[in-house]
Amino acid sequence: MRETIPLLPVLTADYGKNFYDELLLLVRNDRGITRVGQLRNKSLRIESGQQGSIPIQWLDILLLGRGSSDSRGFFSAIIDHPKASQAILPVFFGQADACIASLNSFETLAELNPQLGRHLRILEKSPGFATGIITVRRDVRNQRRDAMLEALLEMHTDPKGKQLLTLFRINRLVPFRGEHLAAVEKVIREHRGRYNATARRNH
Repeated sequence: MRETIPLLPVLTADYGKNFYDELLLLVRNDRGITRVGQLRNKSLRIESGQQGSIPIQWLDILLLGRGSSDSRGFFSAIIDHPKASQAILPVFFGQADACIASLNSFETLAELNPQLGRHLRILEKSPGFATGIITVRRDVRNQRRDAMLEALLEMHTDPKGKQLLTLFRINRLVPFRGEHLAAVEKVIREHRGRYNATARRNH
């Protein structure tokens, strides 16, 4: 989007305890799975609601870096879900072999159901990613936009604003810094690089 649309990132969502949200590859403790290679031809569920394509790209890099195929060729079935519970609970109940979910989502569900934390184990963990970025048009500047950004920065100090942020599990909004996107950019670069290298080998 940055290459085609004149967008300027201005604010980043701060989730409090975990400013950067990590992705977790989860399996059941009692399945005897201790390494990613044991998941070949197994089923995978992915929480993709807030992360978009980043989970599958991170997983592709992980698999290709260990000499396997990409995720679509590695797993027998991959199903994306907008909600974390739809990805995590099938693994907990033995209906799927593994899932990818965010650390924040997993911790929230484990607080509600402590058995999740006891029966599911983390097989792999991604770098931390900034989950939410607010952007504005780079070529538009006016007083209304500036007032809106100022109000968003102060949202967490207003009871109604705090309530709205809580719905999205956001602690507050902070000024954007380039480093907030560094981990995501690295995944995208590595993903493109590995696929380009694979395409060159195949030709």
